[in-house]
Amino acid sequence: MTGWVGWLMPYGAIVAAALAASLLLPFQQYRFSFSLVMAAAGAALYHGLRRRLYAHVEPLIRRCAGLDGASRQLQIAACSEIIASKRLARHELALVLGHRSCAHIEDGRFDAAIADCDEAIRSARSAAIFITRGTAFAGRREFHRAIADFGEAIRMAPWEARTFVHRAFAYLGLGHHDRAIADCDRAIVLVADLPEAFLCRGVARRAIGKYTAAHADLDCAIERLNDALARAPGLAPIHGMRGYAFLCKQDHDRAIADFDCAIALDPSSWRVLPHRATIHLRMGNHDAAIADFDRLIAIDPASARALIGRGAASRAKGEHGRAESDLTLAIDHLDRLIARFPDYAPAYADRGLANILKGDLAGALADHEAATRLDARLMRALYGRGLVKTRLGDGESGRRDMAQAKAAEPEVDGLFSPFGLHDG
Repeated sequence: MTGWVGWLMPYGAIVAAALAASLLLPFQQYRFSFSLVMAAAGAALYHGLRRRLYAHVEPLIRRCAGLDGASRQLQIAACSEIIASKRLARHELALVLGHRSCAHIEDGRFDAAIADCDEAIRSARSAAIFITRGTAFAGRREFHRAIADFGEAIRMAPWEARTFVHRAFAYLGLGHHDRAIADCDRAIVLVADLPEAFLCRGVARRAIGKYTAAHADLDCAIERLNDALARAPGLAPIHGMRGYAFLCKQDHDRAIADFDCAIALDPSSWRVLPHRATIHLRMGNHDAAIADFDRLIAIDPASARALIGRGAASRAKGEHGRAESDLTLAIDHLDRLIARFPDYAPAYADRGLANILKGDLAGALADHEAATRLDARLMRALYGRGLVKTRLGDGESGRRDMAQAKAAEPEVDGLFSPFGLHDG
């Protein structure tokens, strides 16, 4: 197969290996790194464009394709130079934009990635581009938009198992565990040995209290990730994914060891930082948690969840001024998100959490009630509403809310305990 379709199909199949993740405990779910994807997808880009742009720009093509080991900044610059040449056909432009958007995602620059994907879609629509844009939306915690893009990618390429896993993780971000499990089931039917499908299904099953099935899934994921590391040791993304599986099993020591290894192998492995920070926060290692949140906020200053986490850690240390500043900034970012998407329940739940930590119980109650009204399946919103009610003196109603939430998700209180919020 030659031309655009021949080049893009391998690109799409490989980019689909990037796992878009949502958050369950309680920050961004670990997303399978694009670093493995880009080298292979770059081969498709390189061989296609080399035929078009000829040997005198071969080094530039290799750099844009991520084949020369250059930094992502240089890779992005190379892609930009190729685009600026205006020598690309529409389908080739989409391919280069898709590759640049992957590099932006690796840098945590989700807005830039989305802008590139938007332009690529105007040039030539493909499942790969929708997967990439969905990944960027998930990075911004706009899970409803991620689900729409992954759904479009599934419509265009229903045989690609990992796209179902992408969408399953996004469903987890919305608290829709039944839909997440269904998508993982479909992915496993398509590819029986897919570790991220077992990982996602294990997370969803644990959330709804199906512990035996959940641990069986998580063990399957760990076994397959062990095999991957035995075949190719030293892969930071695999250590990160296995670390998340250990975290879900509450094996914090092994989780930290894998996250540390991922960062040692690739210092830009920022995706493991939310999970490591959460463990530090839960264990009372507030300085270590703040250090990880600092790195996340340096990458994405608009990350409300990282700001909330750092605010909680500062509050626990008695640094109330810094905590107040972080929580206020997080609420500002969430205000803007809600203004754009007034029906997006997770944003209200996140703002409600920030308001609890700030001591604005009236605001927290209004936010959790709005989240519960918009999506009755979002149990962390219902549990949060119960916490606020008990603090406002309505203990009976508050305990009823928390009991109902825990009946649906037995470990929902674990989303609040790292912040020092308990139902006692």
